[in-house]
Amino acid sequence: MDPYNKLTVGEKYSKKGLSTLLDEPNISLVREGIYNLKNSKSSLFFVDLEKKGKETRFHFDDFFEGDVQSPTLINYFKTIATATVSTSAYEAYDLNYLKKDRDFVSVNTPMNIGLAKDKVLQLSENYMPPSVREDIEVLGRGGMSVLYSAINEFRLGEYMSDYDVEIARKIAYVICGGDLTSAQKVSEQYLLDIEREGFLSLLGNQKTLDRIQYLLMNNKPLRN
Repeated sequence: MDPYNKLTVGEKYSKKGLSTLLDEPNISLVREGIYNLKNSKSSLFFVDLEKKGKETRFHFDDFFEGDVQSPTLINYFKTIATATVSTSAYEAYDLNYLKKDRDFVSVNTPMNIGLAKDKVLQLSENYMPPSVREDIEVLGRGGMSVLYSAINEFRLGEYMSDYDVEIARKIAYVICGGDLTSAQKVSEQYLLDIEREGFLSLLGNQKTLDRIQYLLMNNKPLRN
């Protein structure tokens, strides 16, 4: 049975309602974009029509009003903390290293350089650098508590060393916007500043220098 036969045109459905109606539990985790129904060959396209901003194109951002934010936060944290590498260009879309409304993939290898050149020339016409964002939503202490709990579980499971925990907490501090008492919007520059602070503090740790030296000498990472 086509799942769309269960839907009524003009009716409003919540993501939770769609999850139950279509027997697709993961729909509740979708923010924007294409969701392929696992029980059929059909797809759903989610877009926030009330999203405000200067850009006229679709913008796949991190958090949206009404969504549960913790799973999204943990997912991004896991990608960063485990240094996940995409095995293909299309997996890079899933990891949000590439943006579907900005980047494109060419499977014609002999034409890659020519296509890249055309793209650069196209971007150079009337180019204006993007404005610095001042509206990046971070979760502050609430998000940090969620990530610290996840880090603790990794440590108890012996997936992390003590120094891995220290690095992971620095990452959690940055992506949650620092020691903020509640969720709020911050600027790009603010995040860059606290990222730089965390990076330099780790460079002053002897265990960081040991890892760098070991990697350069042995071409494999050190778990210290």
